[in-house]
Amino acid sequence: MLCGHGSIASFEEDSTGIAGNMWDMVRQATLRLGVWSRVRKRAALPALPDAPGWGWNYQAIVPPDCLRVLSVGEGGEVPDFEIEGDRILSNEAEIKIRYVYDATNPATWDAVLIEATTMHMAAVMAYPLTGSKTLKDAMQANFAALLEAARGINAIEAPTDPIGDSPLFRARAGY
Repeated sequence: MLCGHGSIASFEEDSTGIAGNMWDMVRQATLRLGVWSRVRKRAALPALPDAPGWGWNYQAIVPPDCLRVLSVGEGGEVPDFEIEGDRILSNEAEIKIRYVYDATNPATWDAVLIEATTMHMAAVMAYPLTGSKTLKDAMQANFAALLEAARGINAIEAPTDPIGDSPLFRARAGY
C-alpha cells in the first residue's frame, strides 16, 4: 500500500510474489538492526566438551533463533568473548547472553517494530513494484528515520548496563 499498490492481507494475495520472497530476509534484518525490547531473550550456554582450536578455553553454540548477541555476562562483569559462526568462544565454562531472537509472529511485536518492518518491506519492494528510484529512496529514508526513533524508545525502556569493575574506571574515579 505504501508503494501505491493495494494492501495485502497474506502473502498468497501478493500477485507479484515479492512480499513472500522477501519477508524472512526483511524481518530478520529489521530485528537485527534494532534492540527491540519485545524480541529479547536470555540464555545460559553450557560449554561444549571440545575446546576451540586455540585462544579460548571454551565454546558454546549460539541459540539457533539468535539474530544478534546484545550482551555477554551479568552483573557488570563482561567476560572476553568472540563469536565465530554459530559458536561463542570464551574462557568461561558457562556463557550467559542476552540476545535478539527471530520472532516470527508479528502479533507479539510492539507497534514501532511493526511499523519499522512495514517501512523496511516498502523500501525493499518500492523499486520492483514501481520502477521508481525516488520512491525507493523515500521509503529507505523513512525506514532509517524510524529506526533512529526506535533506538531512543528502546533506550528508555532498557536500563543501562553497569560499566563493570575495571582498573581504568577505578583509576579515573580516584580509587
